[in-house]
Amino acid sequence: MTRLIELDREHAIAPDAPGAADLDFLRRRGFRSLVNLRDAGEADQALSPAREGEEAERRGLAYLHFPVRPDELGPDTVRAFREKLDRLPKPVAIHCASGKRAGLMTIAARGEDRLSAGLEAVRASGIDLPEARLRAMMPDDPR
Repeated sequence: MTRLIELDREHAIAPDAPGAADLDFLRRRGFRSLVNLRDAGEADQALSPAREGEEAERRGLAYLHFPVRPDELGPDTVRAFREKLDRLPKPVAIHCASGKRAGLMTIAARGEDRLSAGLEAVRASGIDLPEARLRAMMPDDPR
């Protein structure tokens, strides 16, 4: 994982699931937290969520496993994610399998005022996120 999509100084999307060496990379880059949005049974995981948490914590990274399936992406899920994300030490790297869930969840959690900049950063990296779906996921409560 040498590719990160920086949304702002506190949030970055990792388009690929990390292996142990990638966690060293994140630590060297100054990240203090790691969020995994993948379910435990998803294919092609370098590390299981439990192992990823152990490896992250061994490196001094706070770890949050917040599994979310694409059919669960909605305002309630984003609100719960935002509450947990806000409590993590920053900066934080958020990952899933491809960057799509991580992009949608993180941009929605950051709020309407940062939506355009987040979409631009993610799209510039080659990940196409549908703006209409993103807006439908955003909680009504203002950030």
